Amino acid sequence: MPKKDEVKIPKKVKEEMTLEIIDELNSTIKEEITETVVNDIKKSFDQDYKDTIKNDIKDEIIVDIKKDISKEQKKLTRSKSFKIFRLYIYLIIVVAALVYLLFRLYETDNLTVINEKYTKKVDPSNTTLVTTTTTEQVKDADYYIKNYGYLMNNIKISNVELVKGSILVSSMNMSDKLALAYANVDAAKIIVDGIIHTLNEEDLKSSYEELFGNLDNYSQSNFMVNELNYAYSSFNNSYMAIGEEKENGYVSNILVNGYEENGEIVLEAKAYIIRDGSVYNPSNMNYRITSVTENMDLTRIQNRLLSVEYRFAQGSKGYNLVSIVRK
Repeated sequence: MPKKDEVKIPKKVKEEMTLEIIDELNSTIKEEITETVVNDIKKSFDQDYKDTIKNDIKDEIIVDIKKDISKEQKKLTRSKSFKIFRLYIYLIIVVAALVYLLFRLYETDNLTVINEKYTKKVDPSNTTLVTTTTTEQVKDADYYIKNYGYLMNNIKISNVELVKGSILVSSMNMSDKLALAYANVDAAKIIVDGIIHTLNEEDLKSSYEELFGNLDNYSQSNFMVNELNYAYSSFNNSYMAIGEEKENGYVSNILVNGYEENGEIVLEAKAYIIRDGSVYNPSNMNYRITSVTENMDLTRIQNRLLSVEYRFAQGSKGYNLVSIVRK
């Protein structure tokens, strides 16, 4: 049985209403879908369009930037070239000015090469006193070592006792004088035959005179050099020694100062002796200072060497040894 208050709708009417509702729904949904699709398509189109425009603008900007950079580079190149050209012009002007100045100096006779000694030109028509200016050379230690250091080349001392005290050549015994003269003789003049060593007296006297200035005090005497005892032989007018020569070495010197005093040249030195591959202070031959090496620099140890003063006086044939003094 139908419920109370329930209205029964005819079937045909119900079908018509259903169809009407369906049509309405179809129409509304289609519109919404169509609108949604259209909006999406529009948005997509707008975005693509924007991206295209952005890319085009970016490409144009890049092209413009490249053009601007190219323009600036050309400007810099032109500016640099102009600066270099301008520098060349300046240099040419300066060189031309210098050449002109030198030419004018030459024409007016003012171009003079200045030497250590300068003499003012004399005008014949001018009676004014003309003075000559001379540059004085400073005579310091370097000057005396440079100009008089050669005097030490002839002083070869084998007897270390000579540098341990204070001795005048005038009071030196003859054997020491002859030993000094012998050391200054050319080695080619000493004849060695086995163990026999011979030196002509005239050659020894010539060396003696060169060292001491004259032969006034010369006399024939025995002398010792490198453990060879030389004696005079009247048979052949020579000094002879028999035995093996031992190279004990001569006293060497490092010049440290030089000056002139009372007409004498004074050379101060640091004396040492090399024996058996070692360096010794002549005042103590029992103590080895250092070993001899290829690149040895004795100036570094000169404070440990012996200070000796050598004096030379002007003679008829040059400077002669006057004294050897330990300082």
